[in-house]
Amino acid sequence: MSDFGVEVLWVLIIASLGLSAVALVFSISHRGHIPAAASSPGDDLASEAARTLLREFEKNGHSADAALITWSPDTLRKILADDLPETQVIVVSNREPYIHNTRDDGVELLVPASGLVSALEPITRACAGIWIA
Repeated sequence: MSDFGVEVLWVLIIASLGLSAVALVFSISHRGHIPAAASSPGDDLASEAARTLLREFEKNGHSADAALITWSPDTLRKILADDLPETQVIVVSNREPYIHNTRDDGVELLVPASGLVSALEPITRACAGIWIA
């Protein structure tokens, strides 16, 4: 590299460091100056809704810690039967819960690696639900 190229490189490095220092000083000086309008009006509404929900939960004789339920197929069936009687779980998705591959010795069943399938398949199975793909 020529001497001119080295000088240009040093100028660029120093300019970059200078701009970084200016940005850092600007960021630190404006850190505590967040305007009150920065929070959206829905934030207060959402937090109020959460507080109302917790008060209602505690009013019904449950503690806030009771919201931490140990989930099992039986727990899910009971909650659905109590809260949504005479209902059926139906999942409509563009992903199938199982892939059926026909082979010479029969049909091979594969469970695809999908977060949607992993999350909803146990629920539909526990509740005798229907999966429409």
